[in-house]
Amino acid sequence: MASFRVLDPLQTFFNQNSSAPAAGGEVRFYEAGTSNPRAVYEGPDLAVSNGSTITLDAAGRLAVDCWGSGAYRVRVLDANGSQIRDLDNIQPAGGASLQIPTPLEAGAALFNDGALLLWDLIRQLPDMAGQGGKALFTDGTNPIWQTLNIPAPPAPDIVIVGDRDAGSIRVGIASSPTKVMLQWGAASSPNTGQRQSAVDVVLPTAFNSSAIWADAIIESAALTSNGLIAAKATPVLAPDRVRFHFDSQDFGNNASRFNQAIPLRWLALGLVTVNP
Repeated sequence: MASFRVLDPLQTFFNQNSSAPAAGGEVRFYEAGTSNPRAVYEGPDLAVSNGSTITLDAAGRLAVDCWGSGAYRVRVLDANGSQIRDLDNIQPAGGASLQIPTPLEAGAALFNDGALLLWDLIRQLPDMAGQGGKALFTDGTNPIWQTLNIPAPPAPDIVIVGDRDAGSIRVGIASSPTKVMLQWGAASSPNTGQRQSAVDVVLPTAFNSSAIWADAIIESAALTSNGLIAAKATPVLAPDRVRFHFDSQDFGNNASRFNQAIPLRWLALGLVTVNP
């Protein structure tokens, strides 16, 4: 707990009727709220005790200094032992919570926890000289300048082949053999003379497993004598091919039979493995 000067040594104490200094009197120190003697000290380090009673000199002043910590009760008596004054709970202004703690601590600064004054280490940035390009980290105790180890992004692997009519795009990263591939091309479903037609589109590059997705766009507006277009069913997916089914959707009408091949453009998406 921090020390403080309990009484001012320059203060003059007077006798009962304040007609003269209380020369030869005494000042007695106790625990606050009690009659238990409590020592005071020569200096703020509280190293040398002056006891619990100090005699007043001829001018009515304390013969020695009186430092202490905590709270005191003080009684002032004249040379005949008659009490002049009794003061209790003498402590620093603001109470113990605002006392500067002792002993002082090297390299520490005065902080508070919202109630008490406390010594705490001064936390400063370490020297920045020669630390260009580094970031501030900690080992749990000390701040440290450390080089940022940012891994290089993976090298892309993008291969595009073909043109508008037929081709593919393969996308992935160089370190992984598995790539995503989108393939496209043109085909036609045969003229069956019936209301149904189907075609197997063989993929230029087989996928690892069945295609993830496939679709086709029909490139003719009329495929029957009565001007119907083909309705496309859900494609059947396989690793090396996609089967497309078509139907005129006009049952019982001979004019709704296909009378020509069905031209189409197709797309298929899947995964492939590229050996290094």
